[in-house]
Amino acid sequence: MPHGPIHCFSAGMTQQHTILIVDDEPHIAAVVAAKLRRCGLRVVTAADGRDALSVLRTEDVDLVISDVRMPDTDGVALVRAMASDARTAHIPVLIITGLGHDLEDEAMLGPRVVGVLRKPFSPRELAAFVQRALPAHPANRAA
Repeated sequence: MPHGPIHCFSAGMTQQHTILIVDDEPHIAAVVAAKLRRCGLRVVTAADGRDALSVLRTEDVDLVISDVRMPDTDGVALVRAMASDARTAHIPVLIITGLGHDLEDEAMLGPRVVGVLRKPFSPRELAAFVQRALPAHPANRAA
């Protein structure tokens, strides 16, 4: 079975869907990206919120997965910046956070936050969150 422990999603979630992973720890971003790529999704990465906003200007993204604690622009600032921009306000965001970092609740982050996933998380948990959060159709890539 090619995707064994990865616990991939249903058919229809393909490389046409693009996920932006935002994390200042390269090894975490690499592991999450590898899991999602093995499930057939297109993945782009950013090292912090500032980089993510730059990527969002050039890529049609279907879902953002962002860490909370990062230098410069953190995950909360990223979510707020996305919400204030008509080009990115519609994009769902999945927040990932370490066990030591407590968030009041998803509502404080904004309506596009579709969940908070605490580290360490399993491939099954990640896949379930991504499947629920991805739109049925990929972002429009027409010029």
